[in-house]
Amino acid sequence: MEKLPIDALWEKYIHYAHLNSAFDDRIGILDGKSSAILLFSEHKNKYYRNEVSVNFLSDLIEQINFNRLFSLGYGLTGVGILIDYLVERGVLDESSIDIFSDVELNISKFLANTGITDISLASGLSGYGIYFLKRLKREKYNTQSYNLYLNQLDSIYNTLEKCILSKDGDSYDISLWYGRSGCLLFISELAKIPQFSKRCETTCDHLRAGILESLADSRFSWDKMQAFFVMYQTDRLNSLQTELNVFFGEFIVSASTKLSELGIANGALYSLFVAILIETKGTYFAEHFLSSIYDGIMLLLKNRSPKELFPYDNQAKAIPIGIDGGMSAVLLSLWSIDSKRYLWLNFFGFFFEEAKILVTNEG
Repeated sequence: MEKLPIDALWEKYIHYAHLNSAFDDRIGILDGKSSAILLFSEHKNKYYRNEVSVNFLSDLIEQINFNRLFSLGYGLTGVGILIDYLVERGVLDESSIDIFSDVELNISKFLANTGITDISLASGLSGYGIYFLKRLKREKYNTQSYNLYLNQLDSIYNTLEKCILSKDGDSYDISLWYGRSGCLLFISELAKIPQFSKRCETTCDHLRAGILESLADSRFSWDKMQAFFVMYQTDRLNSLQTELNVFFGEFIVSASTKLSELGIANGALYSLFVAILIETKGTYFAEHFLSSIYDGIMLLLKNRSPKELFPYDNQAKAIPIGIDGGMSAVLLSLWSIDSKRYLWLNFFGFFFEEAKILVTNEG
C-alpha cells in the first residue's frame, strides 16, 4: 500500500481547513469546529498542534451558551470530551478540565429534566454515557466526584436498558453514530466497571443478537460495516468469531468497488476500520481490498483540489469538516492507517489500549 505523503497532502488540506472553518457556527465533533480542533491537534507541526488547535478551542468556548445542543455529536458533551482528550495529548494542562465544570453541571441538569430516550451515540444517552464514563475513569475510587459520576451512569444505563429491551428497541438502525452499534459500544465499556458487569449482560446479548440478525443479510451497506467493526471490537471473548468472519469476507469483497457509493469520508473510515481489523484480528487476506479503496481516495486527494472535494457552505460559514462526512474523517483516518495510531477513536468510546502518542517538536 502506498505510503501516505503526510507533508504534502496534510499541509495542502490542513491549510484549507484552517482558512475555512474558523467561523463555523457548528461546534460538534460530527459536523463542526470540534472536529477541526481534533484534526489540528493531531498534526505533527507544533504550530497547528499547540497554537491553532488552542486558538480554535478558545473561540469555541466563547460560542458556548446553554441554548446549544448538549449531545456528544453536535454539542457540549462532545466539547467536554475534546477538552479531556487534549489534556491527555499534552496540548492542554490538567487545569483546563476545570473550565468545563459549569457546562458539566448543566449537562447533568439537562439529563435529569428532559427524560431523553434517544439511545444513540451522536445525540442520545450512549453519547452522554461515554462522557461520564471517561470522567469516571479520571477519578480515584470512592471520591465524591467518582460517586457522582457512578450515579449519573446508573441513571443513564437504567433508561437505556428500558429503551433497548422495549418493543421499540429494535427500531433503531445498526449504525455507529445513530443506532444500536454505538449503544453496544458504550454498554460494553460500561460493563468493565464492576458495579455494572452483571447488569449489562442481558442488554449486550440482546443488542448483539439483533445486530447479528441484521448482518445476516450480506448485502453491503455503510451501516453494516460500522456495526460489524463494533461487534468485532466488543467481542472480547471471541465468542462470535465464526459468524463475524463469514460476514467480513462478504463485506470486504462487496465494498472494495464502492468508493463512489461510500463517498470519500466514509470510504476513509471504512479503510481505517479494515486496517485495524487486519492488525488486531490477523485478517491479512483483506489487504488487497483495503488497498483498492485507500488508493482510490489517495488519487482523489492528489488529483482534485480541496475546494472541489470539500466546497464551502455559505450557510454554515465553513467547509464540511466533521467526522460524519467531512474532511477530518478523511485526514484522520488516512493518518491512522499510516501511523497505526488510533487514540483519536477513543473520543467515541472505543478505548483502544495503546500507549500515549509521543508529541514531537517538529515544525
